[in-house]
Amino acid sequence: MPAPAAPFPAAYSTLSAQALAAWVQARYACTGPVTCTLLRRGLNDTYRVTGLATGLAGQGRAVLRVYRSAWRSPGEVEWKLGLLRHLAGAGCAVSAPCPQLGGAQWEVLEAVEGPRVAALFEWVEGRWLEAVPGDAAASLGVKSGKAIGEGPSSAAFRVAEHGTKGIKA
Repeated sequence: MPAPAAPFPAAYSTLSAQALAAWVQARYACTGPVTCTLLRRGLNDTYRVTGLATGLAGQGRAVLRVYRSAWRSPGEVEWKLGLLRHLAGAGCAVSAPCPQLGGAQWEVLEAVEGPRVAALFEWVEGRWLEAVPGDAAASLGVKSGKAIGEGPSSAAFRVAEHGTKGIKA
């Protein structure tokens, strides 16, 4: 029998929820054992995390997003997290990023297919949106654009002007 070969290359993998729970436990304020459950596999994988310290991420729960390899660079993720922090500071109801014990907002995980950025976000109660009326999406775009402070050149204003055709809620 031939010797085992190196792992077969993968274009996309689903990271172990158990391993991610241990990763979170080592980096965030926790009250006890951390659990991690895959909520959705897609362009980004989304996990529900429990066992975090009260007051962090919505009373002990959070959402861990693991970005697909080669989809978003660390710089692009940092920009998005900065935008979410800015929007939260401006009073917008967004799921803000949760800092690690050392203050980092994200980290690169080495997956089989290549590096993937992971970030933890506040848990927000609610339900899945089935549809968003065009005027609601336009209003959100205008409000977001004002909060960002970029005026008509911002993506939020382009959504407001051109509607949400082709944009999923």
